[in-house]
Amino acid sequence: MKVQLKEEYKNSKIEVRTAFNRRVQVDTSKSDIMKFADIAEFAFMFEPKEQEKPNKTKEPLIEAVENEGEFFQADNQQKELSEYTLKELRTKFPDIDAKSKKSFLSQLAGEQ
Repeated sequence: MKVQLKEEYKNSKIEVRTAFNRRVQVDTSKSDIMKFADIAEFAFMFEPKEQEKPNKTKEPLIEAVENEGEFFQADNQQKELSEYTLKELRTKFPDIDAKSKKSFLSQLAGEQ
C-alpha cells in the first residue's frame, strides 16, 4: 500500500526512540522521509495515499477558427453539409456569398 507523509509532519524535526532505546532525529524538510515509511517507529507519521484519478487523454473541446476569432466545437467526425449552421458554412467556405442556408447549400451543390 502506498503511503504519504501526514500534513502536520511536513517541514518539521521529529525525534523517535527505537527498540534499542536509541534516539533518532529526522528533519522532514531535508531528508527523503519515504525511506522511513517501512520502519514501525515512524508509522505514526504516515497515512494511506489518496487514489489519484486516472489521467485520461482528452481531446480538445474547442478548435480555433481563423475567422474573426470565432470558436466552434471540435469536429472529430465528419458532418454532412446540411448539419452545419450557416455561420459554420461561411467559415468553412468563405468565398461563397449567400444569405440563407438553403441558398448556400444550393451554391455548394452547383460548385461540386
